[in-house]
Amino acid sequence: MIDVNQIRRLRPQDGDVFVFSADTPFETANEFGEALHLALPGIKCLVVQGELEPLDRAMLSTEHADSSWLGWAHA
Repeated sequence: MIDVNQIRRLRPQDGDVFVFSADTPFETANEFGEALHLALPGIKCLVVQGELEPLDRAMLSTEHADSSWLGWAHA
């Protein structure tokens, strides 16, 4: 049975970031993303699995200068 106290209403908007804990199964996060796009076609959001850490430009430039996927940091 569904525990109605555990239900939360979401009003996702473009630019929202949804963070799942690192132990969340990939399939669960993926299903959430798919359901979100079915409910709100065209929404631009990010579904993340694991912790987020802020990175500054200096750290990106020194420690990860060879990482091609971080090329935007040098723009």
